[in-house]
Amino acid sequence: MRCRLAVLAVAAVPVCAVDIDHDDSSLAAQPVAIGAGARAMGMGGAFAAVADDATASTWNPAGLTQCERPEASLSASLTRFRAESVDGSADQDTRAEIDHAAAMLPFFALGCMQTVGVSWMRQYDMGRSVAWETITTGDLSVDERQTRQREGSLATLGVTWAVEPTPGLSFGATLNRWDDRLTGASSYEEHATLAGTSVFSDAGLELFRTVDTVDIDSEMEVRSGTSLVLGAMWQATPWLTMGAVFRPAATLDLRRERHSVQVLEQSSFGFPDPTSVTTTHSTTDFTVRMPPMATLAFALRPDDARTLAFDATWTRWAEFRILEGSDQSSPLSPAVDPEDFPDLWTLRLGYEQAVVLDRVVLVPRVGAVVEWTPAITEAPDMTRTDEVEADSDRWLGASAGLGVFTRSVLWDLAVQVRHARDAGSGQFTSADESADVTLVTLRGGVTVQF
Repeated sequence: MRCRLAVLAVAAVPVCAVDIDHDDSSLAAQPVAIGAGARAMGMGGAFAAVADDATASTWNPAGLTQCERPEASLSASLTRFRAESVDGSADQDTRAEIDHAAAMLPFFALGCMQTVGVSWMRQYDMGRSVAWETITTGDLSVDERQTRQREGSLATLGVTWAVEPTPGLSFGATLNRWDDRLTGASSYEEHATLAGTSVFSDAGLELFRTVDTVDIDSEMEVRSGTSLVLGAMWQATPWLTMGAVFRPAATLDLRRERHSVQVLEQSSFGFPDPTSVTTTHSTTDFTVRMPPMATLAFALRPDDARTLAFDATWTRWAEFRILEGSDQSSPLSPAVDPEDFPDLWTLRLGYEQAVVLDRVVLVPRVGAVVEWTPAITEAPDMTRTDEVEADSDRWLGASAGLGVFTRSVLWDLAVQVRHARDAGSGQFTSADESADVTLVTLRGGVTVQF
């Protein structure tokens, strides 16, 4: 009987759903791309063949040659996130951030139009807010709870050059640096609490109880990284403009600092044992490889007032991976080979129309987007998270916006709603569930021409 009780006492110690000694969750999930400017968002992001303002350094740097006057722009957004799991529980978060700032200068040299610019941009939002609970009952009952709160972003500081060697044909390139010491916003922090309580009872009598609580604070900082945005734009006819953009794969060097405190409390037959407290601190350097992307875009302008735009973007998500020494893994799940993730597409459609009044020009806009992002399948349960496979989530989005142009100042306001059903396993909810995820973004911007 004594031997049986000893075995049961060991079994009563909870096993956290996340291995605290190898908790890389502070990088997990596909980052959420932000996009630059309220005008582009109002058109659903269909902007690569339009790109005729200071935000072009992100969408298509070749478009900067369309600007005839120096410009400076600034935009900020308010984003509300909500993930509702199939069990009815919901996680939500609201945050406000400055997204983009840029300045550009056009000039004529060597017989052609050229433009130089500088921009700061939050490229990816890394924020997450997730909580879940797993309960099993019986003689050995286990209650496991996890909460994660992550804040931060990946931002870049970029320089752009564009040239129009012949009328109607232009090329451009943006060189971005991701170093947090330059951008001030290429880092993010996560606080995670993992708590488990296990109780073994026999005939209604509690024999053993174990409470295991772990608090983990992680800080991720981009130490270095360089990426390129290469663009071309061709005015094929007076009413048709074509754009092409290529973003080669980029590598970012990150440093992770993690501090954890584990508190283990146990009792036998109602008598408490000494509490155990374990504190660990670690610093790890590793590399994240961002996937290559390519965009082909078209803009139809039947007259000076109307623009209809379409963008198609291809992303090779098999290149999205963590490199740590000789090991490679997927940021979405270490159980999935990065090569298993398919190439995915984003399709955008946008329309704007200028309405000329006595003192102002009003430009209403609408847009739509369909986007497939990398994902993992649901795990059978939280003890079998290694049985997931590569998958994709489909997002549907709609947007509307309004621009107001007065002399040399352009004010833009846009709102976008993006929604995905049965999505986000292991990203927006626990690994054994999915959720209906909704992102609502309100963005405002101002552009000044000199």
